[in-house]
Amino acid sequence: MTGPEQTMWLERLEVEHDNLRTALGWIGGKEDAETRLRLAAALDGFWDAHTHWGEGRKWLETALAGSRDTKSTARVRALWGAGSLAWREGDTERSTTLYEESLALARELGDQTGIAMGLFGRGVMIMQQGDFDAAMALFEESLELSRRLEDMGLMARALGVMGWTARRKGDYARALALIEESLAILRMLGPKRWIAFALRATGHAVRLKGDLDRAAELYRESLALFGETGDKYVATECIEGLALIASAQGRFERAARLFAADEAARETFGITMRRVEPGDHERLWATTREGLGDAASMAAWAEGQAMTLEQAVEYALAGETN
Repeated sequence: MTGPEQTMWLERLEVEHDNLRTALGWIGGKEDAETRLRLAAALDGFWDAHTHWGEGRKWLETALAGSRDTKSTARVRALWGAGSLAWREGDTERSTTLYEESLALARELGDQTGIAMGLFGRGVMIMQQGDFDAAMALFEESLELSRRLEDMGLMARALGVMGWTARRKGDYARALALIEESLAILRMLGPKRWIAFALRATGHAVRLKGDLDRAAELYRESLALFGETGDKYVATECIEGLALIASAQGRFERAARLFAADEAARETFGITMRRVEPGDHERLWATTREGLGDAASMAAWAEGQAMTLEQAVEYALAGETN
C-alpha cells in the first residue's frame, strides 16, 4: 500500500479488523499454512501504521510457527513484517533474527524484492548498533537493487534510512539531501503515511542544521496528515520535535505541555522508540524545567499529560499560541 489510496485502504482494514481477526483465527491446519502466511504478511503494513504492533506480531509469529517447512515469498514477507513489528516494540534481538531469516530465504528463492527489503532491515539493525558505515553499505546495496527493480517505494525508503544514518553520523547536509530526495519520490507516489514519515525526518534534519522555524513548519505539515493517516508514532515524533524547538526558543510553558503530551501518548500506545538525537530530549527538558521553575513546570506538565493525542496534535498545530 504505497499509492495515493493508501489511507483509504488502511481505514477500510481498520473497519474490517474484527473480521480479519476471525479469519486469521479460523484458518488452521498444515494445508492452510500458506494461506495464513499470505494474509498475515499482507496485513503487516496496516498493523504497523495503526500501532497494532503487539497484535500484528502475534499473528505473524503464529503464522510463521505453523509453516516452518514452507519456502515461499509469502514467508519472506511474513518474516520481514514480524521483524519490523518486533523492532517497533524495541525487541531488537528478535527483530535481527527475523530480518536475517527473511534475507537468507529471499536469497535462496532469488526473490529480488525480498532481498532489497532484507538488506534494508539488516541495515537498520546494524545502524542502531552504531556501525554506521556498514549500515550505509547495506542501504546503498538495497537502493541499487530497488533501482534495478524500478520499485520507487523501496527506493524512497532506502534513501530515507540513508539520510537517518548520515544524520546519526553528524553529516547533516548529506542527511538533508537524501531525505529530501526520498520525500520528492513519495510526493510523486502519493502515500500520505510515508509522506508524513518523510516530512518528520526532514524536520529532524533541518532542526539539527539550526533552522528551527523551517523545522517547525515541516513537523506541522506532517502532523496535519494525522487525521488521514492515524499514524500515532509519527504524531508523537512531531510533537516531540516541536517541544524541542519550543524549548530552544525559550517558549518553556509550551515546551513543557508538548513534552508531557508526547510522553502521555507514548505511554498510552506503548511507543518506546525515539529518533531524535541522543541526549536532545533530556537536555532540552532540563532547560525547560530550569526556565520555568518547579511549580510552573509541574503545572504545565499536568496540562500536557491530560491531553488526548488528538488534543495534543491540535495544540501542536496551533503554532505560535501557548
